[in-house]
Amino acid sequence: MCSIFGVLSMNFEAGNARCMHSVVGPTLASLPYFVRAVQCYRAYLSTGSSHHLVNLGKYLSSFPVIWTSALKHQLAPMEGVKLDKHDQYLQLLWLYTVTINTLYSFLWDVLMDWGLCRSPRARHVLLRDDLLFQRPWVYYGAIVNDLALRLCWSLKRSLARVVLTRT
Repeated sequence: MCSIFGVLSMNFEAGNARCMHSVVGPTLASLPYFVRAVQCYRAYLSTGSSHHLVNLGKYLSSFPVIWTSALKHQLAPMEGVKLDKHDQYLQLLWLYTVTINTLYSFLWDVLMDWGLCRSPRARHVLLRDDLLFQRPWVYYGAIVNDLALRLCWSLKRSLARVVLTRT
């Protein structure tokens, strides 16, 4: 609420700016995932396919990453200060959410979106028999890059919060 009133009144003093970074940023970052989650849920209601619920889980797993990143950097101690127990637990929670989201999204991409790793008798390990590209290394490279980019998204969310809270 403080963010909305701060924007409407054009009052950007320190408290309002801090509120803008702590509430509005993560809320805006969450919107695309919220929209996709609602779409998945509506698809589940209309089709009854649990496939859509599993996809819904992928989008829901983004929220803890966004919000623990925001909270972690909102409560972050100054540089050089030893983390207390609360900060250590928050750091572990953030790491847990990043790991779950990264692996969930990565596995969804590889297994569901790309249809890889489904046939144990495929000519190339982890790939399917019908390949669009003739060279299998293209697919292996895409798998490695997807995992790296998924991890980078989570780290970017966290580092973006550092930049916002330090300015």
